[in-house]
Amino acid sequence: MKTKVWENHSAAAHAVSKSCWSVLEFVFFLSLSALAGEKPTAGHAPSWANMVERAYSVDAALLRDDGKGTVTERTKRMQLDKTQVERLKKILQADESYGMNPSACEPVFGARLALHLEPPASAARTERPRMLTLDLCFHCDQLLANQDEENLGITRFGPMRKQLLKLIRDLFPKDVELAAVK
Repeated sequence: MKTKVWENHSAAAHAVSKSCWSVLEFVFFLSLSALAGEKPTAGHAPSWANMVERAYSVDAALLRDDGKGTVTERTKRMQLDKTQVERLKKILQADESYGMNPSACEPVFGARLALHLEPPASAARTERPRMLTLDLCFHCDQLLANQDEENLGITRFGPMRKQLLKLIRDLFPKDVELAAVK
């Protein structure tokens, strides 16, 4: 009898422990997002979206994410045409393009958009152009933004997922891995 009670107690303790870890992981993710400058708000473009207007050129590449922190480009970069760039800029700047943070998913980034930016009008003439890099996970709809290797945060892109997936598929129509993304 004592063994049965102990087993039930042990199973219950394990379930509580598991749910506590999920809560702790969620709180940890919120903390990291806050440190990276992102606030968990739905329907508001992140602060970096203001830079998108300065994009004069955009390249896309498909990624290989080893799940251990190493993400590499697995395809040659493809340049978006002017119509695609303008459409992308409009999508990325719209408040309604962004969803609620966070996600408990560990993102596996599959595509990259590299936006080549003109320096701001207020910058010195000698300032070099900047790059805004957006890595996309189509499994959990998370987008990691970096400017010149500086992490600007992670945000959810669920509302614009279909548009971004179509854009990437149009650029890489024969890619088998991309075709398998639902």
